[in-house]
Amino acid sequence: MTHLVGKPFFTHLCLDTHRYTQVMLFCMYLHFFSAVLASDNVALRKPARHISTSVKYSYGTADKAVDGITDGDFYQHSCTHTDDKINTWWKVDLMGFYNITSVQLFTRTDDCWSRLQNFEVRVSQINPTTFPSLEGQRCVFFSQQVPSAGTLLTCSRPITGRFVSLYKAADDVLTICEMFVFGTKLDFSGTYQLVQDNSRSILRCDVTNCVLAPLAAL
Repeated sequence: MTHLVGKPFFTHLCLDTHRYTQVMLFCMYLHFFSAVLASDNVALRKPARHISTSVKYSYGTADKAVDGITDGDFYQHSCTHTDDKINTWWKVDLMGFYNITSVQLFTRTDDCWSRLQNFEVRVSQINPTTFPSLEGQRCVFFSQQVPSAGTLLTCSRPITGRFVSLYKAADDVLTICEMFVFGTKLDFSGTYQLVQDNSRSILRCDVTNCVLAPLAAL
């Protein structure tokens, strides 16, 4: 997300104004607002998976939802496309822990735009492997159809997690043309699981570097 206003401007304003209570409150508000604006799309080009990739439209892979392209024309090859499945899902591994505040979704604009509705977005610290999932917390449930211009959905409260998933309880195709995930990265030192393909490994981290080790070696 683009920084609309930089923090240095706010800092300068707060230091140079008179020390009235109203001014101090205003500065606190500006500082908070600038922090919100500083949130980034933390899902961009991160590893993504979904229930299946359509046999007919094999280019509709899960990574197309985090390639940074919001084009809703499916035939431009920048949207996901699953097979017609019950309880369809899509998920992204943020490769780190973030405080997630909102997501922004873009759907098809050429046809079949009604497919992206009645879905749940969840944030979890553990990789969800079955759907519907009880891992983590619900960010939002959206019963309406995502409009052609996209929609910004704010979590009911900030949620800390590494995995963001979208689940639709229907016997239908799931197509996402782009999903932005907005949040701020947490300072973290410790051990957490890294998911690559269908294998699981442990990423041991300290303040200087991280070492990847297979589970069998632990």
